[in-house]
This record gives sequence, structure tokens and C-alpha cells, in this order.
Amino acid sequence: MICDLISKEAFDQKWTPEPFSGCWLWTRGITGGGYGTSCLNGNPIVAHRLSWIFYRGDIPAGMFVCHKCDIKLCVNPDHLFLGTQSDNMLDASRKKRLPRGKGELNGQSKLSWVKAQFIRSSKQTNTELARKFGVDRKTIRCVRNNTTWVAGGGK
Repeated sequence: MICDLISKEAFDQKWTPEPFSGCWLWTRGITGGGYGTSCLNGNPIVAHRLSWIFYRGDIPAGMFVCHKCDIKLCVNPDHLFLGTQSDNMLDASRKKRLPRGKGELNGQSKLSWVKAQFIRSSKQTNTELARKFGVDRKTIRCVRNNTTWVAGGGK
């Protein structure tokens, strides 16, 4: 991405209103995580933080710009609020956006109880197993150390 100095006027050309929700949907670059992205003073920045800066002012150090609407592409400053990481996680928990359940009950889990048992009994390296199951080496290490998929039920 080419990072150019962006003005509020240029910013306002990069979103479109969604008539039913009131969201302002970012129409340009998108991060791998699904958030709008742009640049300010030559530095990449997520679009909702940029919106806060243009419409509300500076963002205090350590603060997050969080979405009330939970729409990652929304840059409407009325749909944003400042909070700490803890505030953001509490908000996500209240809205039931965090993974629920452990083991196979977690819809984001790539492993199963059977795979965890296989990992524990395998003579393969963590790297080999990570490739085999499409997970990080740390995940394999945690399974082997009973940090995750704890022996005795895996749930």
C-alpha cells in the first residue's frame, strides 16, 4: 500500500453510508482481519482509528477505538468508543463474540480430542505435527504439556 498524507476530505470519500444501520462502510483497503485500512502521515492505520482522529481528536496512548456496532468496516464516529483492551474484551464478551467452549466445543478449534491424543503419543517433532494439523508449533507444545486439551476429557 502506498501511504500518502490523508485529509479528512479524502477520508470522507472512502466510505459509503449503509442506510439501515447508520454505519459508514469503508470502501478501500482492508486488513487481513477485515478492518478498513489507510495511511496517515505515511504510516498505516486502521480506518476506524483514523475516523476517531478526524472526528473526535487524539487517541490517548494505550487506548483502543472500539465498535459499538461490531461492524469491522464501520468508520462512523458515532458507532465508536474509546476503551482499554480490557474494556474491548468485556464488550466482546457481553456481546458473545468471544469463542465459547473448550476443546471440540470451541467452533474455532482445529484439533479434536483424538488428534490431541495422537499428538501426545507421536514421536514426530512439534514442527512436523504443526504442519500435519495446520496449527502453530506452540499449539502442539501446549497439547503435549497439557496446557490445552488437558488429559481427562479434553473439553
